[in-house]
Amino acid sequence: MTQDTDPGFDRFWKLYPRHEAKKKAHQVWMKLAPDNGLVDTICEALAQQVAMKYAHTERRFIPLPTSWLNGQRWMDDVVEETSKLVPERKSRSQYGDAVMLSEYSERFKAQREWVKNNWTKPSDED
Repeated sequence: MTQDTDPGFDRFWKLYPRHEAKKKAHQVWMKLAPDNGLVDTICEALAQQVAMKYAHTERRFIPLPTSWLNGQRWMDDVVEETSKLVPERKSRSQYGDAVMLSEYSERFKAQREWVKNNWTKPSDED
């Protein structure tokens, strides 16, 4: 069976989010020699990991397919990323902008209050 005609490997490869070193990945796959049940287990686990773990991960932090297969990562427990559960933190510049706008707003209110209390309408005494 060649790399191009292995339906189990093709299924795995289509699911895997990082398409690099296909030939090496296929060699590792052939060493595993998965039966249909293991192919289903691998692909189900991979689909779950892609959805919950790798969907928002930079490509460089996703393991190569060979590493994933060699490490038998389909056996890993899948835990939803905590970044989805924790509200997004604002950067310092966003806080800086908010503080600056708040200060401008306070100054504007103070100026408006001063004008309201201290400014008198010019008279027409010319």
